[in-house]
Amino acid sequence: MTIDGDTRLWLKSEHGVAVPENSSINAFCSYVMQRSSLVQVHDARVDVRFSENSILPQDTSVAFYAGFPLKSPDGHAVGALCVFDQQPRVLTQAQQDALRDLVGIVQNQFALGVLANRDVLTGLHNRRFFDECLYSEWRRQMRLAVPISVLLFDVDNFKNYNDEFGHPQGDRCLKRIADAAAKQFSRAGDFLARYGGEEFVVLLSGTDEAGAQHKAEQLRLAIEDLAIENADDADTAVVTVSVGGATMTPKRDVKSSLLVKRADKALYEAKNHGRNQVWWDEAS
Repeated sequence: MTIDGDTRLWLKSEHGVAVPENSSINAFCSYVMQRSSLVQVHDARVDVRFSENSILPQDTSVAFYAGFPLKSPDGHAVGALCVFDQQPRVLTQAQQDALRDLVGIVQNQFALGVLANRDVLTGLHNRRFFDECLYSEWRRQMRLAVPISVLLFDVDNFKNYNDEFGHPQGDRCLKRIADAAAKQFSRAGDFLARYGGEEFVVLLSGTDEAGAQHKAEQLRLAIEDLAIENADDADTAVVTVSVGGATMTPKRDVKSSLLVKRADKALYEAKNHGRNQVWWDEAS
């Protein structure tokens, strides 16, 4: 059992029984998610926590319930792993241990899922996860007819930087840039990811062209203000980035990948016209 962005509980996976959405299982799981360990309801009809609880539907088909809270990697309760029966019962210690082991497996899967979506060096989300988020936002904002903006930014002369200072120092440079960029995009509708190599991407959902251009310039200045010493043969004394952007209002017959292609085209123009600047795709 898990919980969505509001307060509705829903069944993520089940075995052995189909549970209706208004089942008393919902109330049990909601109770478990507020605890930190195993909860057992040996007989719901006489358990003082539930027997007279008005939140329980008129559903007497569940007599026994046992559940553990499921935690996300950052410690938030996201659901419950539970077993239940129509007859009163008590779990043996071996059964409790087995249930606890299953919880560990599920929570390890949560952690692996987070790692699979993260870039190891910078800690940002990776390109695959960005593509998934862009696709989802494109479909969502299509219904609302709201614009989406994408920024692609690339570290200028980064090969020169690596050649002079070495790849370990280059990695530290990318991490500092990622951290500085993350501070610029902390709004709920912002999504920052490492796109590959020294290239990064930002999804600004619900942001029009003017707003996105303003954020792009703030980003460029923030990286320049880090004052990271550059390679001797680079264009500038400090490390800079070039930024390309595009804005579109999603349409049903247009793929979300077109927005990224337009931002990439604008990034090429920013580099072609001297680097350390913001360039916008006016065709968008």
